Amino acid sequence: MIQVLYIACIVFLSLHLLVQCSVGLWLVFRKRKNIPLQKQSRISILIAARNEEKNILECLQHLEKLNYPKELIEIIIGNDHSGDNTLAIIEKHIAGKPQFSVINIEENLGKARGKSNVLAHLTHKASGEYFFITDADITVPSEWINALLPHIQNNKCIVSGTTIVKANEKWWQFQQWEWLFLYLMNSFMQDIEPITCSGNNMALSAKAYWQSGGYENMEFSVTEDYRLYLELKKHGYTHVQVFEKNATAYSAPIRTFSELLDQRKRWIKGGKGLPFIFWFCMVIYSLFLPSIVILFFLYPWLGLLILSAKIIIEAMLFAISSKQLDISLKWILFPVYEVYTQFITITNFINLLLPGKVKWKGREF
Repeated sequence: MIQVLYIACIVFLSLHLLVQCSVGLWLVFRKRKNIPLQKQSRISILIAARNEEKNILECLQHLEKLNYPKELIEIIIGNDHSGDNTLAIIEKHIAGKPQFSVINIEENLGKARGKSNVLAHLTHKASGEYFFITDADITVPSEWINALLPHIQNNKCIVSGTTIVKANEKWWQFQQWEWLFLYLMNSFMQDIEPITCSGNNMALSAKAYWQSGGYENMEFSVTEDYRLYLELKKHGYTHVQVFEKNATAYSAPIRTFSELLDQRKRWIKGGKGLPFIFWFCMVIYSLFLPSIVILFFLYPWLGLLILSAKIIIEAMLFAISSKQLDISLKWILFPVYEVYTQFITITNFINLLLPGKVKWKGREF
């Protein structure tokens, strides 16, 4: 029995290191995705906002700094029954700025609910040839349009950029490390097999969106971006993930641990149909902690050797990826991040098993 347990641990840990090394090789030798813009087309930027008084102003300020002709941009914000000062902040900031508009979402459109309902309304107001979608707690880079648009012009696809948590205090900094690693893994997997799109930093043609039938005609999902990708996949569309500096947006951090668990529960439940490559990598990473603990009891020196190898490889992944995206990490946090990520993995698993609906922006689904 002990021998079987030992072999199982070695297999899982070896697969874990193999995945890490594969990601490292991909990161170093991958084909970069900075391609030139073919032409400047009219763009509609769509933003769903619900109780975002702490974030919406910074989001709008960054959109004003986009390096793209203002006469070719329209920015439409959907106020989704906000109970705080979100609407007042929006109206004050966009006054006298014709490229901005805001609409109040009063009813559900077809099957759409929550964020997908807001986007369903906004798309009917949009006049752009291309839809760019982000969230009210996101700040996009000035080259955002120029970084994503060429991929749609060159391919029949949806394109997503990378999103990293912007955090400079408290435990939020660990979310920055975590999101960098998640998007690194996501970009690696998407280059093997397209998986989904990222609803806080994405773009697609208006033609593609309407071929999907629109959110009002899709079955509701708490991960509306994944549902959109699945519908477009039926029409021959694929997905391009851009892991580059000019396509990297920053998200406000999740401020409480309970909200963090709610977010992850929504991600996991909404992504049940994701391809094998995704779940394979997730299972391999989730099994690292129990496998290394068991190995430490059986053969401590071997457990220490494998753990050291994991930490060294992971540190190299962070160093290379942060340099490519021009992100400054506080390396003093790295040893604690290793503890944090294992703790998050365990609590996410427990939380997923507990009964209860998915909580999202003060609603339950």
